[in-house]
Amino acid sequence: MNIQLFIIICCIQIVGLQLTLLRKKYRNLPNGILNIILTGTICHYGYYYLLYSGIIHRGTLGEFLINPTVLYR
Repeated sequence: MNIQLFIIICCIQIVGLQLTLLRKKYRNLPNGILNIILTGTICHYGYYYLLYSGIIHRGTLGEFLINPTVLYR
């Protein structure tokens, strides 16, 4: 299994969890905060999908904006 497929499978699982958390039964503050964290995780996975697919490259402005540790290299 290549890394891009693994990232897509992880994103599908996270979206499924988010859809479960959006049901009226589970709407409360802690689950809302978890939903925000999971949205950030999907953005993180999306960035690495683009990186491993070769669409963006290391050292570009996209990496600088998403990964602030580049400032300290």
